Amino acid sequence: MKKLSEMKEQILIIGGGLLFIIFAFVYFIYHYEEPKIIFEGETRTISDVEEIISDRIESENPSLDLEVSISEENDD
Repeated sequence: MKKLSEMKEQILIIGGGLLFIIFAFVYFIYHYEEPKIIFEGETRTISDVEEIISDRIESENPSLDLEVSISEENDD
């Protein structure tokens, strides 16, 4: 049977690891900035440009419900 001190040490190690993971996740969420591009002379987020493009196409084609996705091309 493990000693009580060994069990406490394991709990502290696991707890510290969990705290680190939670801290890293929160840090990423608060410091993430969506990539921006220039569209029609203005700097906008990619999601805004996707929405603008799909809204314009849908306004001329009401039967369509589009999902536009902008991604960077790989030349592989």
